[in-house]
Amino acid sequence: MLPIELLIVRNMDALIQEVSAPFALFDERGVAFDSVQFASRVKQFRERGQRTFDFAIGDAYGFPAQFKEQAEERLALSSFTLPHRLAQLVAVEQLYRAGTILTGHPYHHGDESKNSIKLPT
Repeated sequence: MLPIELLIVRNMDALIQEVSAPFALFDERGVAFDSVQFASRVKQFRERGQRTFDFAIGDAYGFPAQFKEQAEERLALSSFTLPHRLAQLVAVEQLYRAGTILTGHPYHHGDESKNSIKLPT
């Protein structure tokens, strides 16, 4: 599985201080992936030898433009506007699901004929 650490900060300045490169932002205008595609993206990060990768969720006003420019990637959790706590839950669930997909665990019940990741044997 993927080790996941959830860090909750009180304001955008604290978030900017805590996030380290490389990082991705969850942003409603970001690229939308399904769970298998997201797992594949996580796999790419791991294959580059990255031991950690930060995912950031902004506040109600989003992220400052300069912070967005520093992000390696902008990902969409949903095209809906989500309350902050729900966005955190969805992000953690998708990271957990990505870990199960990458390890071949049967947690994910997707259409494997349409979306699949070739796992090493």
